[in-house]
Parts: sequence; C-alpha cells; structure tokens
Amino acid sequence: MGSKYRNSFFDHKRDWSKYKDSVLDYYLVPYLQKVKEIRRPICIVDMFAGRGEFKTGEPGSPRIIATRLQELVQQGYQVKLRCYENYQPFHNHLVTVLEPFPFAEAVRKDCFTDVGNIAQLASTHTTLLYIDPCDVVQLSLSKLGLIFDKVRQNSSVEAIIVFMARAFMRQAALVRSVEMRLEETGALSDPLLRDAEDDDKAMWLEALYGDEAAAQHAQSQKHQALLSDIAGGDYWQTIVHDGTIPWEEKCAKLVDEYRGKLRNWFKLVEALPVHSDTSAVPKYWIAFASRYEPAFDLFNRAACDVNRKQHQNVLNQSGSLFAGVESQPIFALPQTVDRAVKRAAQLRQRCQWKELRWYTCGNRNVGKFTDSEVDQSIKRMIKSGWLSGASGDRIEENTTLSPTPQLQSWIDR
Repeated sequence: MGSKYRNSFFDHKRDWSKYKDSVLDYYLVPYLQKVKEIRRPICIVDMFAGRGEFKTGEPGSPRIIATRLQELVQQGYQVKLRCYENYQPFHNHLVTVLEPFPFAEAVRKDCFTDVGNIAQLASTHTTLLYIDPCDVVQLSLSKLGLIFDKVRQNSSVEAIIVFMARAFMRQAALVRSVEMRLEETGALSDPLLRDAEDDDKAMWLEALYGDEAAAQHAQSQKHQALLSDIAGGDYWQTIVHDGTIPWEEKCAKLVDEYRGKLRNWFKLVEALPVHSDTSAVPKYWIAFASRYEPAFDLFNRAACDVNRKQHQNVLNQSGSLFAGVESQPIFALPQTVDRAVKRAAQLRQRCQWKELRWYTCGNRNVGKFTDSEVDQSIKRMIKSGWLSGASGDRIEENTTLSPTPQLQSWIDR
C-alpha cells in the first residue's frame, strides 16, 4: 500500500466505510450472544487493524470489536482481541486506543508471519477472523489458506473478508493492456517464444524484440502471479478476457469464483456488495465464511439493516425530494420476496425449509430479504399451493419442502 494512501485513509471515514463498519458492529451483537453459550473462550483477530480509529475520532474496527467484547467481559465471559498492524505510526496509536481494554493486544507484525499463533488461538477459542486490508495486494488467499488449513475442522471459526473486487479488476485490466501491446508486436505468437522453456523466454524476448518488450513481459508475469495469489488461482484471467460481459458483471463473477475458492475451507460463503451513496457500483464485497450454516441468518440481517439504512440516507440527502421527511421502516415487497422464493424452490426441487431460506437470501440476494420476510413468504407459498410438505401455519426449519406441479410449470417473467 502506498504511503500517501495509507496516511490519508484515516483522515475521515467515507460513507462506504461507515456501512462496512455497521455490518461488523451489527453482526457482532447476535454473534457474541450465540457463541458465548458454547462456553469456550472467545477470540477475535483483526488481521489489518490500522490505527484503531479515524483522526475525526470515529471508531475503526479494533475499537468497534473491543467495545462489543467489553460487554461480555462485564458478564464474566473470557474474551481476547488480537490486532495486527506492522506500520509503526499506526501501531503506536493502536496501542493507545486499546489501552482501556485489558483483553486486547496490538501486535506489530504482518499477520501472515504469525500463522502458527493464529491457528493455535483458533484451536482453543471460538474464533472470528476479521480481514479488511487497505489495499487489495495485501490480501493473499494462498496465505489465508495456510491459516484455514491449520485450523482444526471441529474448531468454531468464522471469517469476514473485505474483498476489493473492483480494485482487483482494475489491476487485471492493466495487466491485460500490457499483454495486448505485446500481442501487437507479434511476440507472444512467435513460435520461438511460444515453445521456449519459461526460464528462456525472457532471453529470447529481449534478443528478438528488444529491452522494452522484455521488461513489459516481465512486469506482466509478475503482476499475473500476484493477482493469482490474491484470488487463489488464475480463473480471473478468463473473466478479464471475456469481452461479452460488462465491467460490473465481471466484478460480480470474480466474487462468485472467489466465494467458490473459500468453500474449500468453509461450508457456507456469501458476499455483500458495499457501495457509496453516489454510485451503484460496489466499492468492495464483504465475504462471510462459516462452517455453521445458520450463522448466515445473522449476517444477512446485518446486511439488510445496513442496506435499508443506506437507502434511507440517500432519500434524505440534502437537496433530494425527501430531504427532512421522516422515513418509514423499509421492508421488502411481499411479491418481490415471493418471486425470489419461487425461483429458489424451482431450482432446488426438494430441500429443507431453512435451506430454501438460505438459497433465497444467498448468492446475489444477500442483504435484500431478511430471514423473517422469507419465512413469511414460504408460509404464503405453502398456503397458496406453490409448495408442499408443511401446513404453513408455523415455521418448520427441518421439514422438507417440494415445489408443486403449479410451481414446476411456472415461468418467471
């Protein structure tokens, strides 16, 4: 991360950062209430802690987490907060921010150099990993995988990862532009280069096409390796090269593939797009990963709460039609939820009630419908003859539901 950006990031909290932190803060409340019943020590690891707060006094993730953990300490529970920050000025301030919280520590290390200790904590504590780098190049899935691999499968571990897909795709587009310039010279299609051993390609490229082409190729190879390390594979290249889909969809497809990679370690992985008040294009996605599927209900509630607050904030902005007007609570329209439930049920055929809810709320619907809204929709679908397997009078989480012939023949228009 460039020092100019690093030093200006904490000047004040941008609107999208406020929404991101609101998701974390909202989620921590029900999460901590659930996991405290496990009766194991609780540990949250903030892997890119920064300075702990903004220069305006607004809390950063370390202070948000510490404040929520303090509530459990007062109830007699054993908790721990470990915050990693290896940039000296930020670490110095972080130490001051965490001073009122005896259970918190500021570690001046790159988090990825302390994989063994993080894994050890996860083996003895119920653990949440909060992973929010300031720069996309700090996020290495191969290194995160070392942590996930070392955590025992029976450990209670969840991860919240801020994945900067938009910044990633910008970097990938730059790499692609370098490749295209090389292709125009004919270098990449030259048989002597195409058939050469990897170690010899640079030599042949310089000899046949000059120093500049060789330097461009070396730069491209270096950046490709870095991007593949961040993404956990080279699947991103196919997405970048696809000229048939728009930029926004490329970012979304990248997130879909990234979620698939995380499923190597976690049973459930979903992602919430977060954007500024002035743009519909997400700044980044918050990926939520857990081995306990019901935890998604809690995360999705946080996502819905933040999305609806943002919608109200946009409506109430100065100069807008509804500025100064008291906002009414926002709910998803029943017909919109019903349509989403029909789509999910038609695709899945037979599944448990709770699974149908997760399918409806997951993928690209994260933050759109609450679990309660979907449960009410499932009841409606049963009573109106679209689903079978339950009475529809009450929520039956483990009951298997099936689409009726009416739903099987339904065409989504």
